[in-house]
Amino acid sequence: MKLKKARKRAKITQDEIAEALEISRRHYQNIEYGIVDPGVTTALRIAKFLGVSPYNIDEWYTRIPVSTETKATRKDDDSPPVRKKAPSTKRSEKTTHPE
Repeated sequence: MKLKKARKRAKITQDEIAEALEISRRHYQNIEYGIVDPGVTTALRIAKFLGVSPYNIDEWYTRIPVSTETKATRKDDDSPPVRKKAPSTKRSEKTTHPE
């Protein structure tokens, strides 16, 4: 779901949410338009204020970092993504060394 759609569904203006979160309206606009990424705390506060899961905000989901150690998969439903461990690249402790 788009952040703007979630805000409109909650019948909240950009001014109202910015004031409630104690951020500038311009900063909130930049978050909503995808110009800047909110910090984790701000993202969670926005989601809570709008009554949605942060995992369901499309703009944020596409920016979830996926390291080489984990892979994120998203289900088509509204559940949060599932992170799976990638195969370990760690060497076995019983490595034989040539003499």
